Amino acid sequence: MLALGQLQKRARRVWLDQGLEPIGLQDSRHTAATWLDHAGVSPKVTSVMMGHQVPQGRFGAAPITLRRYTHVLPGELERARDRLDAFLVEREKEEDETIRVAKLGFPSLQPSL
Repeated sequence: MLALGQLQKRARRVWLDQGLEPIGLQDSRHTAATWLDHAGVSPKVTSVMMGHQVPQGRFGAAPITLRRYTHVLPGELERARDRLDAFLVEREKEEDETIRVAKLGFPSLQPSL
């Protein structure tokens, strides 16, 4: 079994060999969890991949993984805002269409108020 210092040295060598700036092992766990989250991988799968376990009878480890290891990437809040804006604009168009059709006298399409 490798001692922590040996593992850190090996990881640093791999980072450098790949032309990357070395980061700590814990930082790489946070990075991996964040990337998995933003790639749409379920929190449960991410939790299992990271080896997180909780005692039997307790809540799953996925909330712990999300809370501790995932982070908001640059630009993510702006993208979320833009998606919400687009959703609300589309919803307003659908409501306007429902009201327009209802005014034509189709009782089954009357909006419920």
